[in-house]
Amino acid sequence: MEKVFLGDTGHNSLIILFLGWGFSPDSFAGIRKPGFDILSVRGYEGLSGNMIDEEIRAFLKERDSAYSEVVVIAWSFGVKAAAAFLENTTIPVTLSLAVNGTEYHIDNDRGIPRAIFKGTLEGLSDRTFEKFRLRCAGSRAKLRQLDVDGNTNDIDALRRELEWFASLPPVPPARRYSIWDKVVIGENDRIFPVNNQTKAWEGYDIFVIPGMEHVPDFQWLVDTFIVDKTKVADKFTTALDSYTENAVAQQATARKLFDKFVSVFHNSEPERATGKLSLLELGYGDGTFTRTYLRSLSPRCEAVTLSDIGRCADSSWVTDEIPPHCDVNLEILRGDAESEEFQETAIKGNSRDLIFSASMFQWLNSPRQMLKRCAAALRHGGIIALSFYGPETLREISATVGSGLKYPSPDWMRRVAEESGLRIEAMDVEEETIHFDTPADALRHLRLTGVNALPGNHSPARTRVLLRNWPLTSDGHATLTFQPVYMILSKPYAEA
Repeated sequence: MEKVFLGDTGHNSLIILFLGWGFSPDSFAGIRKPGFDILSVRGYEGLSGNMIDEEIRAFLKERDSAYSEVVVIAWSFGVKAAAAFLENTTIPVTLSLAVNGTEYHIDNDRGIPRAIFKGTLEGLSDRTFEKFRLRCAGSRAKLRQLDVDGNTNDIDALRRELEWFASLPPVPPARRYSIWDKVVIGENDRIFPVNNQTKAWEGYDIFVIPGMEHVPDFQWLVDTFIVDKTKVADKFTTALDSYTENAVAQQATARKLFDKFVSVFHNSEPERATGKLSLLELGYGDGTFTRTYLRSLSPRCEAVTLSDIGRCADSSWVTDEIPPHCDVNLEILRGDAESEEFQETAIKGNSRDLIFSASMFQWLNSPRQMLKRCAAALRHGGIIALSFYGPETLREISATVGSGLKYPSPDWMRRVAEESGLRIEAMDVEEETIHFDTPADALRHLRLTGVNALPGNHSPARTRVLLRNWPLTSDGHATLTFQPVYMILSKPYAEA
């Protein structure tokens, strides 16, 4: 298996890019993501999932590379190889993204149709291989940009790899939990039929991208789907002084989340418990949600852990919210909740009775993984009170510039919760709209609340386009739409 780093190394996080058949890492050498090393892999012939995992781990160990977060992006036939890797790896993968491929790989209904694959294999030559890559790229101009030269490829080696893919069973292994967080399908993919991909990924968190050919814009993918959490922390920290005054949507969400929690908490196992409770809040920020519950719940708690990625200037207010007579072990953690170190200390198995998170999950690379972690950390009878923002959030921006943060799907999160062994006590999807005099006022509001709503490569020129094309109401006002999703979950006792 060929393993090549793209660009500089020495960062704390890693992207493993599983390439498709017949494309060189040189075609994607310009991809960059702040804070990430990027490792491309290809040439999977004869490798099992264990062997792929062992090769990658050995390669990283030789270079003394240790990462706090690992993201997997798998493209085309690389999806099949990455699935085997993800099933077996001990590397702490945070986000897994499948792009223009399926685990069925060769299948009439959910992959590349068998007749087309057979024709490609049996007729493989320099000429037909060049035609194949032209179909992948979508145009000769795009093919030239990828700097692909069919005459430099070893046709015999390419044929052997195709024969190896043909030998693999098309049906993915049965598993309780999905190994994929998000699925990206190019609307113009002419290799894996779009209808087949949609059928293969039914029930997953799918994003169909208009105009995307089989070869995606990988730079756009990493900018769009991998959260730059350093930037998130910086923006929220910078906006801390103005957040409380301006975050009206988030404040309303916090109040509603607490009300929904109380309705479930009443007469629940944690409320009836005679012992003290252990509480964890993920993403406490300026304390908007924390203040709604701390005074009333802290007398019931032996331990309260508050965590946030932002470098908050002051957290002394927390002790003011705890009644003086309460003997509570208060812990404040600052750091990335998706890092392996954080999860090993704060989200240990069977350690929490209550887990809260208000308006934070959409900033995670993998809400799926975090919800599974929380489910494992929750004691039987415990409750998770969670709110996040759904796909309709800030649709004014995505409709105008065509990109933005990819918010979690409520249906996908429901499925993850159920597959994690949680009972859904309450789930509500709402919509709230804030009106502003001008689009500039709407963008200023986002800046004052620290919301990183624009894509990472957003330029001043694109901002001007956004302001000019912002959809307005009939009376000429600009709006910002929020879609808060509320989930109150419990962990039932195992049936006898």
